[in-house]
Order: sequence, then structure tokens, then C-alpha cells
Amino acid sequence: MTDTMTEAQETVILPEDVISRVFDSVSETYGSMCECTPEKVECPPEVWLQDAVVGIISLVGPLPLTMLLHFPKDTAVKFSEAFAGMEFEFESADMNDLIGELANIIAGDTKARLEEVNMITALSLPTVVKGMHVQIAFRDQVVIEEVNFKTAQGHFQVRLAAAKQLEKFSTLMPGR
Repeated sequence: MTDTMTEAQETVILPEDVISRVFDSVSETYGSMCECTPEKVECPPEVWLQDAVVGIISLVGPLPLTMLLHFPKDTAVKFSEAFAGMEFEFESADMNDLIGELANIIAGDTKARLEEVNMITALSLPTVVKGMHVQIAFRDQVVIEEVNFKTAQGHFQVRLAAAKQLEKFSTLMPGR
């Protein structure tokens, strides 16, 4: 990093093959659970300025990734009904379990997709956070990709974070 470049200006590039495998997993897994296809969309910031639940899970391996699944309250409640056939109360332990399990299922599918290109990973335990204006900060990590989706249940967001020191992993990544 040069003296004139701040940490916020650093550019870290995650291989497109990794990104596409993650987002294919999100689309196909969510889609099969709710019988719909999530559509990538732009969202105004106010969509995320409300009560929300966030499922967080890490894939640990040669390229450590953390995946966040951010659901506004209304979307989470509608997702519970579409997936479980009954509406879970937002504040309930069932909602926490549901979002944690969704993170785990998507991460498991992503893990399998990454293993197809010999990128062996292990999964962390999922963590669930609820609150208003939820912001997850990463020490020594940067957000690599942020994609907003729209479904019949509403909007949700997927964020990927990876280590700033990706260059030390480049020899372990396919296509680099």
C-alpha cells in the first residue's frame, strides 16, 4: 500500500469463478426452498434501515470467506412461511434457527461447488444477529461483493468478505 492509498482505497479482487459459485448457490438453494428464482436488483438504502436478521457463516480454507445473509424483518417472516409452511415470529428462536440453517445450507452447497475446483474448505458454525440498522464490521477483512436479491418474499442481501492479503492465497486459487 502506498502512502497515498488508504485502506478503504485498497482493491482486492476475488476470482470471478469463486463469486459465481457462491451466488449460484444462493440462487439455486433459496430458489429450491421457496420455489422461486431470486433476481439480482439494486435496492435503495432504506430497504436495509429497518429491523433485520443476519445469518453469518465462514468458509475456512486457502481463501477464507465470510458470507452474510441479510434479511429485513418482513422478508424473513415471509421466507419462514414459504419455507416452513408457517409464519415464524421475527423475535422467536425459530426465526434464529431458520436463518442460521439457511446460512448453513447455502454455505454447504458453496463448499461443494468450491471443491469441484479443488478449493477445499471447512465451515464455521452459523451465527445469527438481529437488530435495527445492523452493521457488521470486519477487522482485517474487506467486503468483496454485495448483491441484493428480490424474491416473492421480498428483498435480501448477500455480502462476501475475504482477507485483504489475498495475494498470499493467489497460488492456491484456481485460475490465478
